Amino acid sequence: MSLSFEHISNEKESLNLTYKSPTGEKVDLLWEELRKNESSKKFDEVEKNYLELVELGCRTAMNNLAVYYEKKKDYPQMGKFYFMAIKLGCGTAMYNISLYYENVENYKEMKKYLQMGVE
Repeated sequence: MSLSFEHISNEKESLNLTYKSPTGEKVDLLWEELRKNESSKKFDEVEKNYLELVELGCRTAMNNLAVYYEKKKDYPQMGKFYFMAIKLGCGTAMYNISLYYENVENYKEMKKYLQMGVE
């Protein structure tokens, strides 16, 4: 099924994204699936849908993928998706990348992204 998304809801606590497909059915992209083992049957589908959302400019999808790749210690992919979301003004991604910089003790970059998020 090819998806073109109309955003319905973003449940902040669970980070589930709900979109409506062209046929009118709801598509739930479960953040929990990305946090599970990659061998999950749904993983490839969920990742594919998140990447489609990224192509459509969904900042939440970009941030969620960045968090996922950070947990996998895939820092090039993490940075790619955080910076894509930041470029679109995603305050959550600014905060998350500042936490990463704090963990690697790069306080100059940490401060930069925290200030960016405040402005």
